[in-house]
Amino acid sequence: MSDHDKYTVERPNGKICSIKEQIIEDLVTELTFQFEATEYEVDGKIVRETKMRIFGKNLPLTDNRELFFDENGHHVGSGAYVGCKNKPTWPMEIEE
Repeated sequence: MSDHDKYTVERPNGKICSIKEQIIEDLVTELTFQFEATEYEVDGKIVRETKMRIFGKNLPLTDNRELFFDENGHHVGSGAYVGCKNKPTWPMEIEE
């Protein structure tokens, strides 16, 4: 039995899902963290990458950061982020 199996809670109507994006706004630090997972195909191989963006009204525009991780969670790059702040990239309604 794996560690994951030991701590997994079974839910009667539970479904497996994949989180594509999450935005966390921290009121104490006034920072916003945006996590985004993308998946695409290159030369017939599925590539998965994750981005983490950090924004804050106390950070100058050039200090907003974007960090890139590969599918194994290893940091593969980072830099200044000058795009839109904390806007979901794929808004959709959640089914109840």
